[in-house]
Amino acid sequence: MTSPYPGTYRGILSDRKITEARENGDLYIAPFDRRQLQPTGYNLTPTRFFYSTTKKKFLPVIENSEEVYVIVDKNDTVLVRTRESVAVSSSLSGAFYSKVKVVSEGFGHVSTTLDPNWEGQLLISLNNPTNKRLKFSIEKKVYGETIYNSFVTLEFTGLDSFPLDRSDNPPGRLDILSSTIEKNISTFKRKQVDELRQLLKDLHECEDQTIESFIINHFTPEEEQAREEIYAIRDNQQFYETWNTFLEQKKRKYLRQIQEDFNRNALKSIEIINTYIDKKQKYMPVRVKFLSFCIKNRYHLFGILISVILGLCTFFSDELIAKLSVLENLDILHIASLTCMGYIILPILKDLKDIFFDMK
Repeated sequence: MTSPYPGTYRGILSDRKITEARENGDLYIAPFDRRQLQPTGYNLTPTRFFYSTTKKKFLPVIENSEEVYVIVDKNDTVLVRTRESVAVSSSLSGAFYSKVKVVSEGFGHVSTTLDPNWEGQLLISLNNPTNKRLKFSIEKKVYGETIYNSFVTLEFTGLDSFPLDRSDNPPGRLDILSSTIEKNISTFKRKQVDELRQLLKDLHECEDQTIESFIINHFTPEEEQAREEIYAIRDNQQFYETWNTFLEQKKRKYLRQIQEDFNRNALKSIEIINTYIDKKQKYMPVRVKFLSFCIKNRYHLFGILISVILGLCTFFSDELIAKLSVLENLDILHIASLTCMGYIILPILKDLKDIFFDMK
């Protein structure tokens, strides 16, 4: 995605210039949410891809009716794949900065940069430098609407000349997904590994789609003929200059269609990533799922423990009850204790069923 007009943007881009760059086809952000656009940058949100560099595996994603989150262990660093796919021309670069609300919760942030001509989803490192486990919220339900937790701001900067080299960093680190396909899979779920391989294959196809390929997909027969003539040029420098100028013209011609293609491809990538993580978690051994269940329902389990203790006191500690002068209310205490236990236990029975009986 090379622009023949470097120097169009100067310094850090404001929200006005970010909008202008998107309208000119020098910057693509998808899915784009106007609420995430900041005066000097754009806020990025996470998928469910949270990979622990210490344990070499994905963090369990915990979900309830109000929130989706993960627990990051102390002194651990996780790689987080963004929902947003970003593409920039050769006239733009970028840098990532932590959001104050994330740092104030105890998280650190390993800074990185966005190279010119970058295309694809982003992988951001996030570390927990504290001596305690920290909760990271991925998304929340607010009045029926899903609100994604932005955790880093991407700041764009204009360049005054072409970069000499292109970035060779692969987007999204699909090698991590490849290395995890057969790890931590329940014995009962071995047959489902092919599903994970197919998802990874689909994701590779998404990441093979570039702005250039989107442009070429819209070529007319005449434009295809012109492309063949350009490819026949033997001099490399002349070829690249002619091809880049030709591409720039066609990019502006098909800009709306390219933006739609880029957005569809980004949404498909998000769906594939989240589906992969969900299936991977569903196929985990029972012991791992049970640990996730305990974390998710820790308050309910604590309540059950308290109820059991109270129940034992009422059944076996007549002397204590007598001292409290409530011996005559023993039956009432029994009923109250059992009622509390039932109230606490019933909401988590479904989760237990999913863990121990979901063997399809």
